[in-house]
Amino acid sequence: MRVATPRAAATACVVRDGVDGLEVLLVERSPHAPFVPGASVFPGGKVDPIDRQAPDPFKAAVIRETYEEVGLLLADRATAPVVEDLPLHQQRTVGDFSFDSLVYLSTWVTPEWMGLRFDTRFYLVASPECSELIVDLHELVRADWMAPRVALEKWNSGELVLIMPTAAHLRYLHHYETVDAAFEGASAGRYAAELDQEIQEGRRPEGLE
Repeated sequence: MRVATPRAAATACVVRDGVDGLEVLLVERSPHAPFVPGASVFPGGKVDPIDRQAPDPFKAAVIRETYEEVGLLLADRATAPVVEDLPLHQQRTVGDFSFDSLVYLSTWVTPEWMGLRFDTRFYLVASPECSELIVDLHELVRADWMAPRVALEKWNSGELVLIMPTAAHLRYLHHYETVDAAFEGASAGRYAAELDQEIQEGRRPEGLE
C-alpha cells in the first residue's frame, strides 16, 4: 500500500479566561468533511501557497485559517490593521503579521494508515479581546468556548468526538487555570515531555491529575 506524504498544516489552541477558569476554543467539523468528519478540533488547516510568503508559513496558516473559520484575527493589529472587511486570503500578503503571540506546543504527524495525512504544528495563542465568533458553516457546524475538563468529560460520555491529539492538548491545558499561567508553562516547557509522549504513542490520555 502506498503511504501518503503528510501535508504541512497548523492549528491553534486559542484560550481565554472564562468565569470559572481557562477556556479553549473548539470547532466541530462538518459531517461531510474529508478529514475527521464530525470531530471537535482546534481551528486550523493546511499551509497554503500564500502562507509560504511569510517568514513562518505554519504560523501564517494558523492566522489565516482561524480568521477564515471563526473570524478571529490572531495577529497584532498594530502590524495587521487591514483585514476586518476582507477575507484574509484576499490580502496581498501575510508577511506583515506579527507572530510573537503564537507559542509552539507540539507536532503531530497523522499515522500512515490514514488516507489523508498531515504534519501539524500546534500553537498556544490568546484570544483577541474582541472574540465574537463568525463560524464558516461550510467546513464547520459550530464553535464553542469550553473548559478543557468539560470537553474531556463530554468526550468520555460520548457527547463530543475528539481525535487523540486534540484530547492530549486538552489534558495538557487542564493543568492551567488562567491564560497567563498557560503561557508561562508553555514558555518554560512544563508538561511538554508528557504531551509529546502521548502524541507519539497515539494513546488515549488517562485522567486529569
